[in-house]
Amino acid sequence: MQLEKLSKSSLKRMLIARACISFTFQMLAIGAGQQIYMIHKSAFDLAYIGLAAFLPLIFCMMPAGILADKHNKKINIIISQIICFISGALLIWLTLSNHSNVFSYLVLIFLYGCGYTIQGPSVQATLPRIVTKEDFPTAIAKYNSASQIAKMTGPAAAGLIYIIHPAMVYAVICIMNTIAICVIMGLKIDLYKWGADTSDSNIPDSEDISKLHEILLGFEYIWKNKSILGTISLDLFAVLFGGATALLPIYANDILKVGPVGLGILRTAPAIGALIVTLIIAKRGARSIGRNVGYKMFGAVFGFAAFTALFGVSTNFALSIFALILLGAFDMISVTIRQIFIQIKTPDELRGRVSSVNFIFVGTSNQLGEFESGMVAGLIGTVPSVLFGAAMTIATAGLWMFLFPDLRKLYKLN
Repeated sequence: MQLEKLSKSSLKRMLIARACISFTFQMLAIGAGQQIYMIHKSAFDLAYIGLAAFLPLIFCMMPAGILADKHNKKINIIISQIICFISGALLIWLTLSNHSNVFSYLVLIFLYGCGYTIQGPSVQATLPRIVTKEDFPTAIAKYNSASQIAKMTGPAAAGLIYIIHPAMVYAVICIMNTIAICVIMGLKIDLYKWGADTSDSNIPDSEDISKLHEILLGFEYIWKNKSILGTISLDLFAVLFGGATALLPIYANDILKVGPVGLGILRTAPAIGALIVTLIIAKRGARSIGRNVGYKMFGAVFGFAAFTALFGVSTNFALSIFALILLGAFDMISVTIRQIFIQIKTPDELRGRVSSVNFIFVGTSNQLGEFESGMVAGLIGTVPSVLFGAAMTIATAGLWMFLFPDLRKLYKLN
């Protein structure tokens, strides 16, 4: 009974921390995106924002993975939030100084991205330590629900606060970072320990391998497990081209003519669809995913691409919101299946490093996808860029169904 009580308390703390962390990231995307775009009104500047948010994945994610497996996960998360707080405070200073050098803002976005990157593997590796395997699908759904609620409220709040003063957006970010630190300080972990059977995994002892090999064990494990490889790489190569949300400042200001408040609403819309999905899964658990999991995952990717295309051609604000809601719903179905499958199929001692590889793939598809969308939009136009991305997402998902037949035929999560 005491263990169950500690589990519920720790999960609640993780959900609050996750909501705060996600809230700040969404506010930064709106605040910095709107502020930097208004300096030159250039799609290329939006591409550079995506690049600045992507580079921390390259430099920090693999070390963050081994930190999650070898060191105190709670301390890792706290340090990450301190870094985010510092970058937020410096953004306040730049804004109040009326600084107009885009590069300075990009450097601080990069610094914030480093802090955000550090916490990722530690958070992912902590969840299986505070709930049982049977409760894990429900915990993942609640975890994603907290994130989606933050994604709904964060952009809308940022759009409203931005009108008052851009610096206030960064001030709220610093406050939320502080709350996350306080909540994580009371977290109790290592309540449970479960994961994939390691008897056939051939995981070498850390004393027998080099530091580089130890860091790369996550890649090695994924490469040997083709179903996990297909699951993770699907996000990279399919969703890479579906980064229409990176172009929301252009749609809000130049196509739909709805300004910063409308930008916040547009940014919130995908989270509404995703939240609906996570609430259903949180209530029904693994039963909501059911059977024929592989086909459902691929079908969700196709749905994501279709509604991305609809958003791309829409010139009606209500229709655009509708398309973004459905886009977010289909994306969350695919994301949830991948998260549960990867954690269940990964040994406990490799969760941090496997999660770091997963974050690299996911972050590459999201952040580098934003860079790709901004660059292509700058070259061929905004609407053609979104349609091109949707078409490439469909083509990639179709190809993956044949390259990874076992993943396509995946019947049930277990």
